[in-house]
Amino acid sequence: MRAVNYPVSAPAPPIMAADERRPLETLPPIRNYRWLRQVGPFGGAALTLLLIGFLLGRVLTVATNSDDIPGGLEGFAEMYVATLLTRAGGGAEEVLIPYLGYVPDLAGFEPGTWYISHTAVWSIEKAGPDRWTVLVAADQLGRQAGGYAPIGTFFYSVEIERTSTGLRATSLPSLAATPSSPPGNPPGEPVDDPHTADVVTGFLISRFTGSPTSRFEKVTVRTITGTEIGADLLKVEVDFLAVDAGGLVTPLAYRLNISTTDWSVSEAIDSGSSRGSN
Repeated sequence: MRAVNYPVSAPAPPIMAADERRPLETLPPIRNYRWLRQVGPFGGAALTLLLIGFLLGRVLTVATNSDDIPGGLEGFAEMYVATLLTRAGGGAEEVLIPYLGYVPDLAGFEPGTWYISHTAVWSIEKAGPDRWTVLVAADQLGRQAGGYAPIGTFFYSVEIERTSTGLRATSLPSLAATPSSPPGNPPGEPVDDPHTADVVTGFLISRFTGSPTSRFEKVTVRTITGTEIGADLLKVEVDFLAVDAGGLVTPLAYRLNISTTDWSVSEAIDSGSSRGSN
């Protein structure tokens, strides 16, 4: 525990000769200060306007900050969807009270119908003052004889408001359409040069299996596509399989820059720079 030091009253310092009280001096009479009485009201009005402007700025700043996404909004939305699908149902509606603030009618819906492997917030949009619409993706498995089977990923729109006591869902979620995926970059031309393939494979073996702390023991190159980004520089993207000691396979991709003069290899960075070499 951190110690708390309270201030200790110190004795008053002794009064020195320079600190002794002196008789008050009579100020000279005020002359020609009539202009102060004339300017005073205007100065006071100006000061009042400055204060009003300052306070209005503070109010506007607070109002702007209140529109920010509150902490815990994403987790609240994810937990709400997961709790509804996996634990709630007829006879178990009370598990939704922390999210809705009331007991909904879930007659006909059996608890445990779904199993959620994971959820993720896809997007958040402002829906009004202290209110947001959160799009939650849920990877669902449906209960079948003998266990659960994967059904797919579904998206749920959840409207959440901020109250004086915390976050609250305004209703049950609504099923939303699957968001469209943005178009991807077209792949480069396939690289069929055996020497390039050997250089890339050697780099990956060194990078992923070449140290005692490496997670993988083997790599298998699947495809190599490349684009020339200079007279003697080739940017390639390689898709490969990385195999660990237990034989478990992980599909991975890597972007590399290859010099066609000395065949040195470096990891490509999005900004165009590179790091590491072989």
